[in-house]
Amino acid sequence: DGGLKVPPRKGSVILWYNFHASGRGDRNSLHAGCPVGSNLTKWSANKWVRIKPLHSTARWIAGHPALKRHSWVEGSAEVDPNACQMEFLNEAGVQVDVMWKADQGEAHGHDLHKIESVLVDGRSSLNAFRGHEFLLRDDSGRASNLVACTPPSSAFALSKD
Repeated sequence: DGGLKVPPRKGSVILWYNFHASGRGDRNSLHAGCPVGSNLTKWSANKWVRIKPLHSTARWIAGHPALKRHSWVEGSAEVDPNACQMEFLNEAGVQVDVMWKADQGEAHGHDLHKIESVLVDGRSSLNAFRGHEFLLRDDSGRASNLVACTPPSSAFALSKD
């Protein structure tokens, strides 16, 4: 394993897989960025692709080497009681944006931040926490009511009406 060096080229991307088809990690995917030269700017972005469905539950594998390495024992994982899984279903007939309401306190009011877009008849899910509020909004400005995340999960559908 002599490594691979890829010179930068404007408009290009590098894609690699961190896992073998079996789901086992690939040590050949270990990587690092090179230092940036004087008076230069480095641009980078990540796109993480999951190898298992977002809602699937992890399986405990007795005897896995990571258990010993991290001193984990079965049942030791703490689950945050405020963690919440949000799911949005778009039945509105147009693409909509998931908007998160950031509470800036009484003096600053409330700000809405676009989290992502949901295609027509699409579905989206995200991790949030108890009380976080969201709404769905289309390009015309039509919006749903605010909905709050209630652990362990909350699901909302936006219809054409």
